[in-house]
Amino acid sequence: MSQAKPTRRRSSPHPGVRVLQITSRSGRRFCQARYTDPDTGRLVCESLDAKNILNADGRRSWAINKSVELQRRRAELHFGAERHQDVRLQDAIRDYLAICDATLRPKTSRGYRDAMDQFSSWAKKGGVETTSQINVRVLARYREHIIQTPKRSTLRGGRRGQRGQTKVGRAPRTLNREMTYISTALRAWVRSGLLPGLSRDAIADAFRRVPGSKPQPTFLSFGEAQQLLTAAMAHDDAAFELTREEKIKRLLGGRTRRYDAIAPITLFLLLSGARRGEAIALEWKDVHIDALDENGNAVGEVIVRPEASKTRSSRRIDLGLCPALRRLLLGMRERRGEEASVFRLTEDQLVTAQRRLVRSYGAPARFTWQLLRSTCATVLANAGSMFGGSAAFRESRQLGHSIVVAERYYVGLLRGVPASAKSVEAALQVEDLAGKIVEMVAQRGEAGLVVGVA
Repeated sequence: MSQAKPTRRRSSPHPGVRVLQITSRSGRRFCQARYTDPDTGRLVCESLDAKNILNADGRRSWAINKSVELQRRRAELHFGAERHQDVRLQDAIRDYLAICDATLRPKTSRGYRDAMDQFSSWAKKGGVETTSQINVRVLARYREHIIQTPKRSTLRGGRRGQRGQTKVGRAPRTLNREMTYISTALRAWVRSGLLPGLSRDAIADAFRRVPGSKPQPTFLSFGEAQQLLTAAMAHDDAAFELTREEKIKRLLGGRTRRYDAIAPITLFLLLSGARRGEAIALEWKDVHIDALDENGNAVGEVIVRPEASKTRSSRRIDLGLCPALRRLLLGMRERRGEEASVFRLTEDQLVTAQRRLVRSYGAPARFTWQLLRSTCATVLANAGSMFGGSAAFRESRQLGHSIVVAERYYVGLLRGVPASAKSVEAALQVEDLAGKIVEMVAQRGEAGLVVGVA
């Protein structure tokens, strides 16, 4: 009687990965893949049904690809690659936000914190507890979630500061900014080895930008610029009828100003193109009244320090392009002395003054502080009488952005600049108003009192 030959064991087409049919206690059957993670040495169990892989050919193809991926990773570790870490998502977010607080500006850091808090809350509800669980599918689901989330706004009739969801969707710009915050954090985690299943390309593909309109930059017209400066002077002229101190000392009323002067910083931002934060942080040590131009004339300049600039790079604002600002700063220095701060205003004061100018003093309804920078950029980029063919270059140097930005967004926006204009105030046709603000600063005393009023 012939002896039967032993059956040969066939090798698996996907060594290291097992695909099993599992029956849960409730009787539901599902497919599960099991393999050992090369980095942690732990057994990993993944449901293929949850990945929407429902047929045998799809399961086999997935297991083969996973087996090749595991073999490649084992080879990388064999030749000295660092092992991936598996960290709790909450801990990774906490550490990343601590770095943001230490390296970024407070406003920028708040943007990262708000975006990461929303992502953390969503991930917790979805069962994503560690960084290794973040993959392309998770990111794609989160992108769909934030697109479907409606805009939040102040509730009418609610408590002070109470906000709630509206029926309006969020703007593409807002969605793209939030995805940028999160993708920046994800890329940092990829570099740290916290996201073994993701790459920079995968993150960019999962967080592809939401298409939206790209309107041209807006700027103040000549008439609106005159209207704004007139409103700023009226704001600074507003005085109390009679204060308690004036009554006690039996002085004439109408000598104490109601508000902090806002016209000087308004004129400075309009003519220099500086950012609001740069003007607030400006100190007298940064103002060089007697700085010379290329012809040896004293025109003055303002140095923007790196720590005060949005781009973290220093630049020079040439006061030769706006002579009224040199006279303004000279008058302020003579009146106030060598104090540290030039304008002595905070960001909250500027925000409140902006609303007050529009509501009570006739400033253009669309006026914002950023609009002043955009207006100056538009004038400089289109003032051929000042720079000729180098207008875009000189504009980019004055405002601190690339020449590509100047050519793409500002060149060709403004027409009607007087051919004789050799300064920003002349190009905007506000020379007379600028002179009145300089005179107002020269006449104004300390503590808001008008010099010479009996």
